Amino acid sequence: MHKFLVFSLALMLIIISKDSICQDIGHQPKNSLYYELGGTGFSFYSVNYERIISKGKIVSLSIGCGLSLLTNQSTETHVGFNGNQLKIPVQANLLFGRREHKFEFGYGMPFGLSKPEFGIEGGFYVLRLGYRYQSSKNGLFLRASINPSFVAIIPFPMGGFGLGYTF
Repeated sequence: MHKFLVFSLALMLIIISKDSICQDIGHQPKNSLYYELGGTGFSFYSVNYERIISKGKIVSLSIGCGLSLLTNQSTETHVGFNGNQLKIPVQANLLFGRREHKFEFGYGMPFGLSKPEFGIEGGFYVLRLGYRYQSSKNGLFLRASINPSFVAIIPFPMGGFGLGYTF
């Protein structure tokens, strides 16, 4: 919980200071809808929406969320169906680069919904280090990343690949 609080405060500082690091540039798509294997969803697949909320010449900030199913998990205490647990991956990314080709550095968490109290549970922390191609002409969205994941402080290596549409 302490790490989440530190990250939230850092993210707020970035958003507040966006005018100093981000200057608005010409029209480029800000929304992306994509399918991802691995990644922040901490499963084999997730469907995600992401929006660039602050766009600059070199640095941009995006936030997103999605839906994923964690296979072969107990659905007795968690919301899901057919033996698959429903997860809601939430993420924030700093994008570095000009135009369509960008380096990503991000942080995310796949939240689960628990049944008895219908509460939200976390526990997985996922970093993102990767490459993103977001076309301004034909709407193509591609992403490839290394996603070191942490359960408490124990690292778990993972990767991600995303394909979708940007508008």
